[in-house]
Amino acid sequence: MIIVAVPTNLHKVELLLNGKSLGWRSLSNSPDRILRWAVPFESGTLVARGGFDGQEKEVSLQTTSAPVAIKLVTEKSNLKADGYDVTHVVAQLVDKDGLHVTSKETEFRFLVNGDVKILGVDNGSNKSTQDYQTNKLITANGRALILLQSLKDVKDVVTVQATGSKLKSNSVQVQIK
Repeated sequence: MIIVAVPTNLHKVELLLNGKSLGWRSLSNSPDRILRWAVPFESGTLVARGGFDGQEKEVSLQTTSAPVAIKLVTEKSNLKADGYDVTHVVAQLVDKDGLHVTSKETEFRFLVNGDVKILGVDNGSNKSTQDYQTNKLITANGRALILLQSLKDVKDVVTVQATGSKLKSNSVQVQIK
């Protein structure tokens, strides 16, 4: 059994597991505005839905499979060659369907090709004791990031990839102008 907690401001919410209703909960019975269900674990899709004034709201979670890739996304793909401009490249473990895998941790390396300063890496965990000044780390909740800073008057196209334990990675490019 797992506890499913749904924080909400909707008066009533229904929980569905793979299309089967697990019942309704009401805020009148939950002064902390968190509705709870005890649910036996089952793979599939969990949906919480409720409505207010004829408008229905819905949120869902889907079971993921094992991670097969590392998906990289950059916040900015263009940096100024001023020695100050910075971008974050976020790495997220994903399964065969492209869903974010947040229940597995893995070690991998960032591969950076180009003239840029690596400010550090992090996984966002307050329990992590990993070195920030490296290109290798273990994910936390399936995520990690690397911070890149442009160099003064150095124009380049920087390519970032990740590699580790049989996982594929896309590459992202950051153009420094």
